[in-house]
Amino acid sequence: MKNVSFALFLLLLGSSVSAQQKQNELRPITEKQNSFIRNNTTPLKALHGAANKKNRGGSRWYDIVDAIDKDQGGGGAIYQNDNYNILWQDSTLLAPFGSGANTVYDGIWIKSIAAFFDPSDPRYNDPAQYPNEVAINKSSTYTLDSLFLPFIYRRNLSKPSVVDTLVVSVIKGNGGGNNADLGIRYYGPATATATNHNVDTLRFLHGFLNLNTASNNLFTFEASVPANVVNLKIPLTAATLNDTLSNGFNYFQIPINMQIPAGYIPAVSVTFKSGDTWVPYVDTLYISGNTNYKFNHFRFVAFEENAGLYQTYIKNYYSQSSIMKNDTTGWHNWHIPSYAFTNTTYEHHWFSWKATCANCGTVGINNTEDPTAQLSVYPNPSNGLLHLNLNAETEWRNTQLELISFDGKIIYTEAIPKIAANNPFTKTLNVASVAKGIYLLKMTADNHSAVQKIIID
Repeated sequence: MKNVSFALFLLLLGSSVSAQQKQNELRPITEKQNSFIRNNTTPLKALHGAANKKNRGGSRWYDIVDAIDKDQGGGGAIYQNDNYNILWQDSTLLAPFGSGANTVYDGIWIKSIAAFFDPSDPRYNDPAQYPNEVAINKSSTYTLDSLFLPFIYRRNLSKPSVVDTLVVSVIKGNGGGNNADLGIRYYGPATATATNHNVDTLRFLHGFLNLNTASNNLFTFEASVPANVVNLKIPLTAATLNDTLSNGFNYFQIPINMQIPAGYIPAVSVTFKSGDTWVPYVDTLYISGNTNYKFNHFRFVAFEENAGLYQTYIKNYYSQSSIMKNDTTGWHNWHIPSYAFTNTTYEHHWFSWKATCANCGTVGINNTEDPTAQLSVYPNPSNGLLHLNLNAETEWRNTQLELISFDGKIIYTEAIPKIAANNPFTKTLNVASVAKGIYLLKMTADNHSAVQKIIID
């Protein structure tokens, strides 16, 4: 296990960011092959089936891209910022970057990608967007059941016998600050990255890959004990081309069955190993504008939260993606987090995670939602008077009305002793002086609750 000084780690991170931005000027040609991503026409539940909704415990699929889209109002903006880039085990195979007269052939620059799963992220736990879904918090113990990975796989059809390998490694750790499993790293107060995110200290998780070419564990996470990592080497053959979703994306649903203790976070890395041979720095993956691919290759799918802007940083939550670069400028076996990237579409790699927690509650409050209650709010969005109406077939006692900001601050609160059954309760709030943003309007009684998402513009 490598022991790298913290000062050296930060120094190398600083140099890697500028290298990343320079390389990003040469992006492989993207493939806008269908409307599934851009229009978000197929919701998450259509891919994985209906969620297991219970008052207590159950299973749930998590997708950070879906959660961000909902958090942004469900308009699909994040799906417009899509990218399909190539993984390769080194930089000796050339590929076209740019387009038209500006096309340049250069070494493939991404060796591996990583993504981290934090189910306690508030974007996964918005009661208005994920009502009654299982809520896994930082003190929960749960099972990571499986991983869903969509991608694009391209083959040279004249070489049917070539077998490539997709190396998938899943690790868990508690961010203990050492190099075993997952450790917490940071961009300190003097770094441009922390300044760009308007924070003194930007924390992120990091796991090291084994890059020893003589090792059977090449391209897998380095773990302190075998129980902390699941390593899979998946053969990619001509048959893989037929494993597609209805929209044409190839995919794997990978069983993991990893027990995640309280306070731990899992991460996944993906690396592509070609089963072919090529002449280093001479052979080209394909010629720009030509779909007759010379070599089989794998393209991952990624999205940018807001075009041209940094990924949102939420303190103490670890929903992030990372990229490992093919070069010799100091990246070594480190995935550099997407917080360091600007003007790229690599902020969120497209993974879905299925998790099960038998003892967890549900998204929202612990009280039971009243199935007879109908809470309506209008106009929504609003920048003036906000009218609410609650109809319920059961009596509500000791009700608390709250308007809550996304970061948990209570903007307005009012106690309502009693709301009679079948007697509509109405209220008008003046939100003209409230800052623009997304809020929750929540009504909580002794045994019931109701919630609505509010947009103030």
